[in-house]
Amino acid sequence: EHSHRRKRRMEDYESDSTVEKSSDTSNMFHGNILVAIPDDSNILTESRCIVRSQIEFFSATKEDARAIKNGRSKLPEVGQVGIRCIHCKHLCHQMRPIRAAVFPSSLDQIYMAVKNWQHFHFSVCIEIPQEFREKIVTLSTKRKRAGGSGRAYWVYAAKKLGIMEYKHGLCFGKDPNTF
Repeated sequence: EHSHRRKRRMEDYESDSTVEKSSDTSNMFHGNILVAIPDDSNILTESRCIVRSQIEFFSATKEDARAIKNGRSKLPEVGQVGIRCIHCKHLCHQMRPIRAAVFPSSLDQIYMAVKNWQHFHFSVCIEIPQEFREKIVTLSTKRKRAGGSGRAYWVYAAKKLGIMEYKHGLCFGKDPNTF
């Protein structure tokens, strides 16, 4: 029997991308989880899948809140969710290359934050294994576009991982350790 997986198009995610901001922080969870989800391989190009497997959502700790500014006008709040490189996160904040961690202020900004991470951080982070660098560079030169690589899919995927908006930016609305 032949099984067929239907690829969803970006339009299929448009209705999933509506967001309500919450001011309630009582249900905020802490932890980290890869940005990549199983749906990625059905929707995104191979290079986008690789990029998403190199970064994680994480909740800012007290140390993060004191140290990470990255051109922001203010430091992140404790518990605020950002995106960071999984390869250099073990380094002290001062030793991490530019844009090792970023804090999108909304779900819609995740897509651009990751594009900026890829542009600014990826080229200078010596912790990223060479095999990933070469693969992404090779695949990026093909310039193949996938229908679901836009903002709507990135919002959908973040929400699927329990990421939600609150008054200071993003937070975990579900425990990331349960995925």
